[in-house]
Amino acid sequence: MQGGTVIALAHTNKNPGPGGKPQYGGTSDVVDDADCVYIIDTLDASDPTHKVVVFENIKRRGNNAQKACYRYSTESGQSYESLLASVARVEEADLITLKHEAKLKSDAAVIEAIVAAIQHGVTTKMKLADAASERAGCSKRAALKIIEKYTGTDPSQHRWTYEVRDRGAKFYALIDSIASTKS
Repeated sequence: MQGGTVIALAHTNKNPGPGGKPQYGGTSDVVDDADCVYIIDTLDASDPTHKVVVFENIKRRGNNAQKACYRYSTESGQSYESLLASVARVEEADLITLKHEAKLKSDAAVIEAIVAAIQHGVTTKMKLADAASERAGCSKRAALKIIEKYTGTDPSQHRWTYEVRDRGAKFYALIDSIASTKS
């Protein structure tokens, strides 16, 4: 009421919400009584010496940023002052790259299983999903999602492509192997 600021911490549910994002947990009083609320999530960065945290706004009254992202050092044995000095803002363009790297990292086991299956001659979609789910220890549905997610012609985003053959069957090939046969 007097223009002060209170920073309160609450918790999120252990089970993520739709889209895999953390969702607020506990009583609604904290969110209801606040003017601004951010959910903080960590991003699995490729650099093991730093942690990246993303603040996403779920409630705002006023001119608050919708999203903010910061990186800080996680090196052991550093002083508190050194830890604070290591905090740096991550720009939106860098955040997109970090999210892409994190997604690749989380999908890596299934991607490797799919690549191995294609290299061993398993090239039709459903047999590829079966082989990948068995090798990676995931569901067939999860393997199918990864197959579809990384299918395309852009080597910066995709890992394999396909061609439709008899009776509409999709036959997959690695993008690298296609490029090497054309050279």
